[in-house]
Parts: sequence; structure tokens; C-alpha cells
Amino acid sequence: MVKSLLDDISDEIWFCYQCMMCKATCTIHHYTRREEDAPEPRVHLVELVRRGILDWNEISAEIILHCNLCGLCREWCASKQDISTIMTTARADVVNQGLAPDSVVSVDECLNNFKNAYGKPLDERFNGIPLAGSNINDAEVIYFIGCLSGYDRQEIPKAMIKILEAAGVKYTVLKGEEWCCGLPAYQLGLQDRAKEMSEHNAKFITATGVKTIIASCPGCARALKLEYPKWGTKLDVEVMHHTVFIKKLLDEGRLKLKKPLTKKLTYHDPCHLGRDMEIYDAPREILKQVSESEILEMFATREKALCCGSGGGYKLTNFEQASNMGSRITDEAAFVKADILVTACPLCKESFSKDASEKGLELKDIAELIIDSL
Repeated sequence: MVKSLLDDISDEIWFCYQCMMCKATCTIHHYTRREEDAPEPRVHLVELVRRGILDWNEISAEIILHCNLCGLCREWCASKQDISTIMTTARADVVNQGLAPDSVVSVDECLNNFKNAYGKPLDERFNGIPLAGSNINDAEVIYFIGCLSGYDRQEIPKAMIKILEAAGVKYTVLKGEEWCCGLPAYQLGLQDRAKEMSEHNAKFITATGVKTIIASCPGCARALKLEYPKWGTKLDVEVMHHTVFIKKLLDEGRLKLKKPLTKKLTYHDPCHLGRDMEIYDAPREILKQVSESEILEMFATREKALCCGSGGGYKLTNFEQASNMGSRITDEAAFVKADILVTACPLCKESFSKDASEKGLELKDIAELIIDSL
């Protein structure tokens, strides 16, 4: 019999399973209004399985997927309990018991066959992104482009590469050896697959001899910096999200802005970048240098920022629902009368793209704003 992982989180469950204080903050419950999608019922379900009162089945395994792992509930919790950890452990327990839902099995197959969660050919990764300046010789940084940016949101790496070249930063990319960072797999309970992804990336990153990695995806930055050590993957490098690196270039005078923007900007804090990595100031300090106007803050910002709905593997398993969840944030941006909604995450940008233009908003990654100001 496979050992359950749930006993390892019994204390965390105890704090949560009879408390409903965070229900009103839950991203998914706000959208579906289904009782079982609120944090406490999901945690209660995990506790009943832990005690042996219930078993994992098709229904219960699906319920615990209805969480973005965004961490917003933690920020409103009086004792700062991390329901994301409970859900992640429960998902891993389901996978270990051989009961992974079809949607999770499909993601696992994509990662196994294509090295990304979208099922797109590895040899088409980065097609259309100009990498002529990439050279491993004397490279200062590795630019870890990521899956979504590598295939669909290519405007972000195109902008970042222009920034690197404008600042005279020698860079390289992993090209055919860059695989998914592993975070989506880990969050869906596919711990072995996540470990496989991380070990591959770490091997080829280490082989370059370069000691700094830049990532435009906050999920990739979080995985490389915070999760790989927890997974037992050794990676002795400095990991920086591109907002932090851009601010460094500006501070050092290597990047000079010449055309301040006059349009009104508002910034959305991505979950991984904000709540997980506590990077709130660097993006805002960049925007102050980019814009002549005051930066407009939405009602929910920094650690209390709303989730775009795409994280935690949710968009991979519940595409239609996840695609509609960013509308709360575009509503907020329109309400404060911003001209441009600025993101620092390809997943967030993808989520907001559904209706931003309908609300009179331009949508830009922070790297694209820099290009507009050069």
C-alpha cells in the first residue's frame, strides 16, 4: 500500500478545516460560487481522507484541483496558514495513489513527450524570437524564456532581448535544452515529473558556467530560486526576475530611458512574484522612471492583489473557467481610469488579454514599456 502524504500536513489541516474566514477572498469560489470550491470545504475534504473516513475518488480528486494556489487566502488568514501547501500535498497524494484525474494525466503526457505543458513541439520553442545575439562565450546571464513566452507570448522575450542588447549585456539561452521549469507539474501533484524537469534544466544551466539567470515568468523564477532547493535539485546560481534585473540596469546606468510615457499606468502584482517572492517595489520603481504621470494603484495591490486565475495549474485543467477570471482585475484597472494595465507575468498578460481592449485598456509587460521609452 502506498503511504499517504497527508499525515505530514496534519497540523496545517487542523488550523484550517473548521475556519471559513478566507472564503470571501478565494479566487475560484468568487467565480463559481460553489461551496466545495471554497478553501475550508476543500481542506475539510482532505482531513476526511486523512482520517480514513473518505477515500480519494474521481469527484474528490477533481475538487482539490479547484484552487489556483494563489496564496491570497494566506494573506487574509489570522495565523497565516498556507492552504496552497495543503492542496499541493493532497494532489501529490492523489497522484501517488494512482488516481490522477485525466486532465492531470494529460499534462503529464505533454511534459513527458514535449517538455512543456502545452503539447507543443520542443523544436518550435523560440521560433520567431531573434536570438542572433545569444552567445555562451563570456555571457553574463542566461535568459530563461519559459514555456508560454517561448511559444505564444513572444512579445515579452523579444522586448527583453532588446533591453539586454541596449544595455550591452552579453547573454545566452538554453535553446533546445530549455524545458519547462517544473512548477506546473509540482503544483498538480506530479512531483517526479517536476524533479525530472528541474534536474535537466539544472544540468544544462550549470554546464554553461554562467552564474546569473534572468526569467520573465515569475513561476519560472520562483521554481529556479525557491523550489529547486526544496526538490533536492542543486543549482548554484543567482536567479532574478526580469523586473529586478531591469531595475539593476537602470540603477547602474547601463540602461537609459529617453522618452517618458505620458499615459496613465496601473500595475498588477502577479501571485508568484508578489506573494511568493515578495517582489513589490522593483516594478513600481521602474514605472516611476518610465512614466511622467503618477502610477495609479488598484484597490487590491501588493500582498492583497487579486489573482488572474491562471496559476496553480488551474488553466491547464480548467481552461474555460480560468480564462474568465482575469476580468476582475481589468475591471479594477478600468475603474481607476488607467490607459495601460502593466503586467510582469506572461500568464497574467494572457489572462487579461481576453477583455482588456473591450474596456479601453492597453496591455503591456513591463519590458515592453521599457522598449517604448528607449
